[in-house]
Amino acid sequence: MNKIASMLSVMALSMGFVACENYDLPNPPAQSNPADAIFKAENLTIAPISVEGEAAKVIDLKALNDANEPAAVAAVEVVDWPADYQLGMTMYVSKTEDMANAQPCSLTVKDGIAYAAADELQGAVAAVTADPREANFFTNFAATADLLDAEGKVLGSVNIGSPEYRYAGFPLAIKPFPADYVIEDNYFLVNGDNRIKLTHSSASPYDDPTFTTIVEITADQAAAGYEWTVVPESGKPVMGGEGESGNLAEGTTGKVSLSGPVMFSFDMKAKTFNISNAYEFLYTPGASNGWAQDASQVLFTTDYVNYNGFAYLSGEFKFDATLDWGAPFGNSGVEGKLSTDPGAGNLVADPEGLYWCTANIVELTYAITPIQSVSVIGDGTPGGWDADTELTRDPNNFLIWSGEVDFTAGEFKFRMNNGWDINLGGELGNLQPGAGNMAATPGKHKVTLNLTTYPYTCTIE
Repeated sequence: MNKIASMLSVMALSMGFVACENYDLPNPPAQSNPADAIFKAENLTIAPISVEGEAAKVIDLKALNDANEPAAVAAVEVVDWPADYQLGMTMYVSKTEDMANAQPCSLTVKDGIAYAAADELQGAVAAVTADPREANFFTNFAATADLLDAEGKVLGSVNIGSPEYRYAGFPLAIKPFPADYVIEDNYFLVNGDNRIKLTHSSASPYDDPTFTTIVEITADQAAAGYEWTVVPESGKPVMGGEGESGNLAEGTTGKVSLSGPVMFSFDMKAKTFNISNAYEFLYTPGASNGWAQDASQVLFTTDYVNYNGFAYLSGEFKFDATLDWGAPFGNSGVEGKLSTDPGAGNLVADPEGLYWCTANIVELTYAITPIQSVSVIGDGTPGGWDADTELTRDPNNFLIWSGEVDFTAGEFKFRMNNGWDINLGGELGNLQPGAGNMAATPGKHKVTLNLTTYPYTCTIE
């Protein structure tokens, strides 16, 4: 018996002794010792299945599942493998070569081939992407040596290599189960002879089914009713909808009376649409700035629906999407709800101070959070990531905060109210909510945070 087999036999005996000591348990639980590898990683080889003269076959999961057949995914070769042990394998699948969001699928090995149950592999693939179209998936593998009893039950498992060790994989062409709906890659908004390609992310449309565009609608077009339909690149079906939001319907032409920059948003999985004004900012005119939009702080947006930002508020105020009261948002009379009625009452901020403001102009909701403290935190600050180094507000300006900080090599961020709900990071000249950590320059420096205008900025002297 070779050295590796001897080691395995000793381990098998030791596992048996443990089981005998637990005589009061007729079926002791399986035991595992992942810390000690009993099999060298190089004694196992995993490779693509190669059939001479044939191209790699597409793994059609629906066809295999209907035929009650497993999917052959890899060729496996082991050396010096003792009879009492079974090879256990797990394959991880991902859409990207860096194995981001990799999902596991257990394998069985027979006659040098690793197989996956078609429905289990479909589950792993579906957890990676909802796209039902044939595609290449990246893989890697983990393996264990499983000790079996006389009846073939697993008594214990030991990782081959280490618990984190992965065998390099290879691309597999997989055709997932078909979906019960179709989403094309490109859609167009059509108004008469005008055809506008909708914007979409780089993700599969099955993973991100939202398509959008912004259209400048004149007052005359709005008064007459701006007619629209949305069509896929294939040309069918032609869809529209009634009102400013709802379900898309085939053979229907939509009509909207909004003017200015208008955002059209479509969910091609749910077959719904939403149309709203695409305002770049929400201004905060009120008692704190003489009711002047151009003297107020702004709330910004990334989706033309949700807006947020810092504002100095004192008493009554409103939100307005224009500089001339063209799109005001006031008090609906219900806590946390906005009204677009030009005659709606004012919102109220009490007491005077700095606030973090959020608003959703589709659902007409808002919230204002008073900022009690502003601080720096990070492993480049005196308190590390566990304690804040507080800044002091300018006595004449709620929007300016500063302080001396003795930085060390490391990183830092700004945060408000000693919590992470509201924080700033990114770049000193372009601070953004929730953005990444910033590098600290070692030494004692004066830090000044300016929240007067967006983007927010910081100077370090």
